[in-house]
Amino acid sequence: MVGRISDLWRRLKRERPAIKQVAHLLSRTGIHPNVVTLTGFLLSLIPPLFYASGRPVLGAVLLLFTSVFDSIDGTLARMSGRETRFGAFLDSSLDRFSEFALFLGIAYYFRGEPLNLFLTLIAMFGSFMVSYTRARAEGLDEAVARGEDSRMKVGPMDRTLRILYIFFMSFLWKYYPLLISIYIVLVYVTVLRRMYGFFKVDSGKAG
Repeated sequence: MVGRISDLWRRLKRERPAIKQVAHLLSRTGIHPNVVTLTGFLLSLIPPLFYASGRPVLGAVLLLFTSVFDSIDGTLARMSGRETRFGAFLDSSLDRFSEFALFLGIAYYFRGEPLNLFLTLIAMFGSFMVSYTRARAEGLDEAVARGEDSRMKVGPMDRTLRILYIFFMSFLWKYYPLLISIYIVLVYVTVLRRMYGFFKVDSGKAG
């Protein structure tokens, strides 16, 4: 179920006419996709400021907007024939910085509440581990890197679902301890499933 939601959201971001139109307009200006990537990253630093100041609903709205904006660079790269490995690397790296900034904003808001602060930091670490396990597996196995083996994409909390979860959670902020605890369980389940998935990949080749 969550996988279908994630796939649907990615498809909407990739195929949405408005995004294609914006990407088409940008391609006519000759702007490089990496410039759009950097712009999207700078915009992604705005939502954490609202979370840090105790305005999670505004932060959530901006988070969703910047998430959609984040897909423009990839569409532009494909349209303009400027897809590069460095562009993909830059986009992925800045996504990690954006996620760190988001959790840092939330952590700052809860700086006087030890339990919520602790849960936020545990959630942040788990989110990074979801991305790290896949990236590390792709570096070790060519089939995984080419997307031929989907076992490193399993789990309920890829980046798309993490953003959507935080978006909806922001409207139920008074239940933060419960909701972030559920988030933590889901991200670590994802990490364990990916670790097991790569174990199966490696075991299969060893055999």
